[in-house]
Parts: sequence; structure tokens; C-alpha cells
Amino acid sequence: MHPPLFCFQFSSLARQLLTESILLSLAGGALAVGIAYWAAHALVGIFPTTISNLSIPRIESIPVDRWLLGFALVASIITGVVFGMAPALLAYHVGPAESLKEAGRSGAPGATGKRFRNGVVIFEVAMSLILLTAAGLMTKSFVRLVTADLGFRSEHVLTFRTMLPPYKYSKDWQQVGFHNEALRRLQALPGVKAAGTVTFLPLSGWWGTREVSATERPTESGQKSLHPVWSSVSPDYFRALGIPLLKGREFTDRDNPSGLQVAILSASLARSLWPTDEPVGRPVRVAGFEKAKEVIGVVGDVHQLGIAHPGESSDPTSEVYVPFAQATEPLLCFVVRTAGNPLGVAKEVQREISAVDKEQALSFVESMDQLASESLALQRASMALLAVFAGMALALAAMGIYGVLSYSAAQRTQEIGIRVALGAGRADVLRLVIAEGIRLTVLAMPIGMAGAFGFARFLTSLLYGVKPADPAIFAIVPIVLAGVALAACYIPARRAAGLDPLAALRYQ
Repeated sequence: MHPPLFCFQFSSLARQLLTESILLSLAGGALAVGIAYWAAHALVGIFPTTISNLSIPRIESIPVDRWLLGFALVASIITGVVFGMAPALLAYHVGPAESLKEAGRSGAPGATGKRFRNGVVIFEVAMSLILLTAAGLMTKSFVRLVTADLGFRSEHVLTFRTMLPPYKYSKDWQQVGFHNEALRRLQALPGVKAAGTVTFLPLSGWWGTREVSATERPTESGQKSLHPVWSSVSPDYFRALGIPLLKGREFTDRDNPSGLQVAILSASLARSLWPTDEPVGRPVRVAGFEKAKEVIGVVGDVHQLGIAHPGESSDPTSEVYVPFAQATEPLLCFVVRTAGNPLGVAKEVQREISAVDKEQALSFVESMDQLASESLALQRASMALLAVFAGMALALAAMGIYGVLSYSAAQRTQEIGIRVALGAGRADVLRLVIAEGIRLTVLAMPIGMAGAFGFARFLTSLLYGVKPADPAIFAIVPIVLAGVALAACYIPARRAAGLDPLAALRYQ
């Protein structure tokens, strides 16, 4: 039982602590709302808005409204109450006699309060280790994605799209006429090395699939059929995009409606259809076409949806190509390889397309490098967010270690003064204070490592070419964290080592 006077003093102390804590928490909440407002606008610039399957719906209208302000207010008040009452409750349960007994004449901090402060620091260090590990895994994965081979050369390539209206281009020969004349004009432009068209441009977020089978080996009942990505392309498309020809030949102007029905396969699709046989010269049946097509060539695999977006097809690198003249489509995606900056010829390209049909407008005009960058927007944003959270957690852990050691050193001023008076050197005092901070960091390491292993499993779907338990990341992150913790320990340790023993002994 605590005496009535102590209970009254406790209520006064609790009110004071609550007031201070809530005011600080509200100030932090106001700062957080300002950062959230800035971050919401920054996210709009990170995520793509031109690629429907890669963007987040309505991300451009993320609100900072009364609901967010209300949530921030409630969260700030709850945080202030919880962390304001904690020290007061500790003081109440310990009581004045026990508190004085724990403090002793040396002025050492009470054991209960010290355990609570150390527990908070251990939690902060463990959380920073978890988030730093996640950020490290995402960063390594993103580097692998950026340097991965997409199957084509994206540099110096301009892309844009046109849609031929059916009221004006209802006949196949009309679409072929526009297509051929537009390509002829584009290829004649200064600085243009090659130009081609494709139905579904890689990394655009648009794709289509068709069932494909080898005619001499029809699909058996119950056997899984192949549904690769397909596209109708112009003869110069592969050269314009830098897709390598592995076997056979590319399309030519002779591959027209009156000529032999032909197709080109990607390497992975050719292997799936004929694992051990030569694919060139064999017939293949493509859904939507009455006659079987002869395979005239095999090209390199292209990641149609990007490395990080496998999409709906069983294999995003499996693709079948047919010549545009034998499979006209109103949607035309142009690929123009240039000698210099691809966006520098955009005006000339628009002029040439208008010369063929003045009603045709270009849409989605951008370089292939921009498309490649946008295809990684989700991974880039995830990496950036985790890096920010990890940095904040690391800063909080460093401040926690610094604060606990500074408070502990201040409480042990007389003890340190006595040690110095008895012959302890500067290095001894440094080791005394730093050892306490390192001890907290070491205690937090197993907890943080266990949490990092568990959290990394949830990141598996976002990782590319990196294992969730990557040994390099799990080795580097604890070293980085230990270095930051050591730096946080050094400042209060140096201050304690510089104490004047006479002044320390007079400290009350």
C-alpha cells in the first residue's frame, strides 16, 4: 500500500508526464502529416501512369483530408498517453522507498526503469535490423532487375502507337497501304537506322495470347496446350528492336497474303514444340488462322511484360510472330531505332505520319528506355519505401542508444568520478560506457535476425535473382548496424571520459 501523500504526488506526476508526452506526440504527428503530404506527391512521380497494368489505381488522387488528419490526431494522442503513462506507472509500482533504495547514494538509475529503457532500445535496434535487411534485399533485387537482359536493346529507340479507324481502314489492303507508306517515310528520315511495327509492344503492358501446336503432333486430350504471346510484325521489326535472329531468316516483303504462310518463333517456344528436332521448316498451327504456317526462323526470347511482371502466360518469353501483311491489325506500335536521342526525332516522325494520313495522331510517344524504367516502378517504389523506413528505424535506434547511454552516464557521474580518482584512465571510462551500448546491440541482434528471416519470406514475390536468406545481405547488415551503434555510443562515452573527477564527486 502506498501512502495517500505518495498517491497524490503520483497523480500530479502522471498529469505532468502526460501533458509533456502528448504535446511532444502532437508535434510529431503534425510533422508526420507534412511529410505524408510531400510523400503522397512524390509517389505519383515514382509510379507510372501510362501503363495500366503497372500503375496503382487512382494513385494520383491520394488524399490528405480530414480522415488522415483525424487518424494522425488519434494516433498521436494514443502514443502520447501510452508513453507518458509508462514511466509514471513504473514509479507507482516501485514506490518511493524502493526507488530511493535502488538509486542509492551513487545516484545509479533504478533497475526497473533501466530495464524498461533498455528494452525499448533493444526493440528499436531489432526493428532497424529487420527493415535494413529487407531494404538490402530489395536493393540487390532491383540492381539485378536493372541489369537483366530483356532480350532486346532498348537504347536509342523511339516508340509510339496509332490506331487505324475502321470507317477508314476497313479493308486489309488499306491497312497494309498505310503501314508500308508510313514505314517507308520513317526509314528515310535522317538519323533513323531502322523502323518496324508490332501489335503488342514489349513492356507496354498490352499483350495477347493464342494457342499454338505442332500440326504433326496434335495436342492430346487432357494435355496442357501452349498459349504464347503473339504479335503481327513488319519485316524490319527485329532489327529495329535489336532482337537477335538465331536460326533461319526474318520476314521480307515477299511474305504477303499471296505468298507462303509463315511464322517466326521465340527460342523458348521452339524448344517447347520441338525439344530435340530442328524447328525451321516445320509447320505450326496458330489459333485464328485457317492454314498452318511454316516456321522460317527462330529469334531470341523477349520478356514481353518485363523481368518483374510474368503476366498471365505460362512463359512470358514464349512468343509467335506472324508477318503484318498476312495478319493485319488496326493497332500499330511503331519502333524507330535512331543514331542519337530518340525523342529528338519525335516531331519529324509526327510530320511523316501526318503526311500519310493527316487525321492520324501519335499516342504514348516515349523512348524504350522510359518504358523499361516504368516497368520497374513498383519495385523501385517498394525499394525506396523500405529504404526510407529502414533509415528512420536506424536513426531511431541510434538516438535510443545515445539517449540511454547519455542518461546512464549522467546518473553514474559520481561512480565515474570515483573510478577516475582511483586511477581509471580515459580508455577505461570509454570502454565502460561503450560496453553498455554494445551489450544492448548484441542482445538485439538475435531477435532482429530472427525477425529478418521471417519478414524476408514475405518479400519472396518481389525479389528477382536474390534468395530471401541471401548470405551477403545477412552478413553486411549487422556489421552496418553495429557500426552505427558504436558511433552512437562514442559521443556519450567521450563526454563521460572527459569528466573532471573533483566536479564529478561534488555532483548531486
